Amino acid sequence: MAQTIKYSLTDEIPLIVEKCNKGYFDPMREKICGFYDSHEEAKKKILEHRNISKKIFKDSEIIVITIGQNETWLDREKKIIWGNMPPLDIYNNAKERFFIETTSIENNILQLEKSLNLIKQHNNKIKFILTVSPVPSFATFADENVISRSFLNKCILRFSVNDIVERCKKLNVFYYPSFEMSLCDNPKSFQFDNRHIKKEVVKNIFSTFKSIIK
Repeated sequence: MAQTIKYSLTDEIPLIVEKCNKGYFDPMREKICGFYDSHEEAKKKILEHRNISKKIFKDSEIIVITIGQNETWLDREKKIIWGNMPPLDIYNNAKERFFIETTSIENNILQLEKSLNLIKQHNNKIKFILTVSPVPSFATFADENVISRSFLNKCILRFSVNDIVERCKKLNVFYYPSFEMSLCDNPKSFQFDNRHIKKEVVKNIFSTFKSIIK
């Protein structure tokens, strides 16, 4: 996110086009943004994206920023963060080029604050609404257990966002609890008060626990 804001509003991050067996693409964005048949077409589309992104940051009155993931693929060679894991045909030929970082609370807070201040420098009227995505990670490269790792990462992100909301009130930063709304309205696990766990769920927890400590 910080990288996207920086390349949209400054000239500090150069335009980079990568090529894999699916075509040419922007490594700083997710794969769903697409692949292109030529380097020039990819470059043109990336420039269009950056211009639109710049306009949005400069002209919007309210922007919602949803923080979702806490693991990043860093590129030692290009000095950038990739939007996804590098395609295997690139990664397998240059594994030493990439490494995974699980970002700390301190670094998340630092990057969030820098990013919001940068946007504010270009658009003083803007207001920020921060949310945390309730969608869990599909995979993890930091642990064997993606479920536990995903919840840990969400807790780190939630704490980071809370800190930013508290310390950056002068920037008109607010929090909207879509994360809590999604997870806490859970009639399958909770009793009617939406607080206490159903007996059958507790029974399953202990049954599973007994099976793994034998």
